[in-house]
Parts: sequence; C-alpha cells; structure tokens
Amino acid sequence: MVSRFSAARSLLLAGALLLPLCAGAGEPMENPWFWGVGSCNYHVPLRESEAMIDRQLNTFFPLIFPNWERPVTFADWSEDFMIWDLWGLVGRKLSPEWSCFAAVGGSGAPIHNHESPKLFGVVPFKADMGFTRADVYGSLGLTYYPWGMPQYPESGSFLSRAVNGAKPFVELMTNYTYLHATATVKMGPVFAPSLVKQKQVFDYHLVDFAPTLGAEFPVSPKSAVLLKVNYHFFTTHQDEFNSPAFSISFKHSFGGGRVVK
Repeated sequence: MVSRFSAARSLLLAGALLLPLCAGAGEPMENPWFWGVGSCNYHVPLRESEAMIDRQLNTFFPLIFPNWERPVTFADWSEDFMIWDLWGLVGRKLSPEWSCFAAVGGSGAPIHNHESPKLFGVVPFKADMGFTRADVYGSLGLTYYPWGMPQYPESGSFLSRAVNGAKPFVELMTNYTYLHATATVKMGPVFAPSLVKQKQVFDYHLVDFAPTLGAEFPVSPKSAVLLKVNYHFFTTHQDEFNSPAFSISFKHSFGGGRVVK
C-alpha cells in the first residue's frame, strides 16, 4: 500500500514538473530549444596592465629619448570601443517568462608599435613593441521576461513589427574566461635593432557575474534580434576587468513561432 502511494505521488510530481513545458492539453509540445550568435563590446579599464607598461616603458625611456612616443595598447583600443568578441549559444525556453542558455565565445588580436626614437636626440634607434591577447570563455545564463516573450505581429512593416513586438528582459550570467596575453619589446640602434629583447606572458583564469538589461525585437515568427547592456563583476583583478559591455545578437527558435494580431 505504501509503495503504491509513493509511486502515484512520484507520477503526480513528474507530471507537475512537465506541465509548464507542454503547449497545452491535447496539443503537441512546441520545441523549446533555440540557438543564437552575437558579438559583444567590452569597455575594460586595464589599469593593472597600463601601470606596468608605464613603469617599464613610459617613465624612463622619455628621459633618454626626447622624441619617445607612448605605444598604443589595448587600453587605447578599449577607450575607442575596439575590443569585440564573437560567441554562440544554445538555450531552452522554460516557460513564457523564463529561459536559460549556455554560450561559448572568444576573441584575439595583436597590436604592433614601430618607433624610431633618437638616444639623447642624436643616435637613431629602432623600437618594436607588440601586445597580444586571446581569450576563450563559457557562460551560463538565466533570462526573465516580465511581460512575456515577444510575439511576432501579424501585420505592419518590417521595422514596425520588430518595434511593436519587442519585449524587455533581465538576465544574469556567470562566466569563466581563460585569457592569454603577451608583451614583447625589441630595441637597439639601427645597426642592431634587436640588441635588447624582452617578452612577458600573462595567463588569467577569471570568473565574473554579469547582471544584464536588454530588449528582444522579433524579426520573424521564429527569429529575433537582441540588444543587451550589462556590467561584469570579476572575483579577481577587478581594477583590470570590471567594466560595462553591450552586445547585439541574433536568436532563432527550433519550435514554431507565434504570430499575434
């Protein structure tokens, strides 16, 4: 008797958990999965890196090279909104208001500086300074639509449908990032330009949390464009990486979309 009661209770519990994922009694279940691709711009301060570059290059060398020019670094790229990444995701609708996703992405770029300073303004030198960065990351996120997910309007122009069908959302992401960075300096007189060589390598293992605000604009019954702004709070190296970011992405549902009048 007890075992039958336990079995019945388990079946009822399983049914209660599955009901929110069903389209409705007597209706086929809509495929809740979706995929997406996008790009994000990071406005990182990089204060630790800049302090190190200033100590090693921009403090002493201007004293002996009057025409010394500060090298371009990733902090300059960040100020000019030039640090972008690419990512892809797979997600699942949990209810009309909730969804979750997993994403992977990354980026990489080199910066090269070539200068011709003159030692004490007389002896010509060559200076090559390079910086590289490459990162890969994985993300998990939970998204909430307070007024429900967007539905594609039945009529109107492409732009009016996207705008009229748009819905806001809030999101929380957690990210793990592996970042590999290098700094290389070669310097010497013109007849021996590689007289002095130095290379530094930096490896970061980073975890951050990013609360997000965004809006989703439907562009077809199954597809949408998303705009997001967020702020990344890192557990380590906060002066280097804590920063705002914004992204644009495309999302496509495997299941049938909804059209509203």
